[in-house]
This record gives sequence, structure tokens and C-alpha cells, in this order.
Amino acid sequence: SDEKGRNAQEVWKYVETGPDYRSFSLVNWREDGGAIYLSRPKYGTAWAYFDYNPGMMILDLGTGQMTSIGDVNGVHDGLVSPDGRWLAQSKISEQSGDSAKVSILIRSLADDMAREVACAEGATVAGDFSFSPGNEWLTWREWATAPGGSIFLIRVLRLPDGEPLTVYGDAETTAPSIGGWLGENDLVLVYPRLEDGSGGYSTFVTLPAVGSGEFLSPFSFVGLLD
Repeated sequence: SDEKGRNAQEVWKYVETGPDYRSFSLVNWREDGGAIYLSRPKYGTAWAYFDYNPGMMILDLGTGQMTSIGDVNGVHDGLVSPDGRWLAQSKISEQSGDSAKVSILIRSLADDMAREVACAEGATVAGDFSFSPGNEWLTWREWATAPGGSIFLIRVLRLPDGEPLTVYGDAETTAPSIGGWLGENDLVLVYPRLEDGSGGYSTFVTLPAVGSGEFLSPFSFVGLLD
């Protein structure tokens, strides 16, 4: 549709039935408005901690052409940067019993160059990707086993070839989520509200610094308005 939400037109249609049916899920738009990125999620209890976006695809709104991008097998989550240049995916490349090798795949869609980044020791799943406004930074969360329980880690790297840093980690029930960005280097963390009424606030970390962040707001950050 146009900018006023009128004159809608169909750009693509697909019908699938059967026991392996999966619906398509909108992941994000390309910033020029010419394409959208979708996934075909298949939910399960093993992925309950994250949005599940495997099998990334791009739909060209001008031609109606749907094209698969990146890896499919063993992929748990994925996101394309708003400028359409970078694809990030989390992958479980091998699994034996209770152990798994979890990594982050970063692919340049401009020249198809790719690299694999190992997740932190003990990580069993990763996802919740976010690109900084200028696509200089990529951040994500990892869920990892730890003595006495499990923890969430906030991880970040500078594109294209930086090494991953652990910004902050905490127990599963108190660890922050990725709230977004105040600027190119200011990553926002949102802490959950706990049963005792504490939490529910937002902080920001100016990368490449690490830590729990400086206080931003007593409320959960949801984004900036232009």
C-alpha cells in the first residue's frame, strides 16, 4: 500500500498444506522499502527462550520474487541488517547427547563472504540479534549452562571482523534483554520486572565498554521516535 495505507496490492502468493506446513513470518524490512525479509518458523519447547527465525528469505516487492538466503540446516535464529548487507544466523552445527557446538554465522550479502564466530563456553542456543543503526555493531543473546543453573549473556562484535565481547551476563531470571540503540555505539539493555516489584528499568552501555550499563530510564525502553 502507499504511505497512507491505501491502494494495497498483492505482490506474492503461496499455498502449502500437509503435516510439515509452516507459515511465513515477517522478520524485518529493508530500509529502502523495496524488500522484506521473512522466515518459516517451526516452534518447539527447546526454542522457548527466543524468537525462532530459521530459513531466511527475501521477498522483492518490485518483482514478487522470493529467494532463500543463508544456511537452513541447524539454524535457530536469523536477522538481516536494515541496509540489506549483513545476514546473521545462529547455528547448532553438531550435537552429541547434551552437548552442542553453537556458533554465529555472519554473511555479507554483497559479496557472499562469510565467517563463523564461536559462542561462549557452555552456550546451548543463541539469538535475538540486533544491528546498530549504522550497522557497525551486531549484538545477540546466548543462553548458557552454568554451575547451579543457567545464565543469559549479551554478546557483541564490531562488523565485519571484530572479535566477540561478552557485554554482560546474569542469572536467567534477572538477566537483561536487548532493548535497542540510542546511537551507533549506545546499546540499550532492559531488565525484567521481578515478582518483588524491582527491575523493569533500562540502562545503556557505550561500546566497546562492557558492564551492566548506565541508568537510562525507570521504564522498559522500546525505541526512539524521529
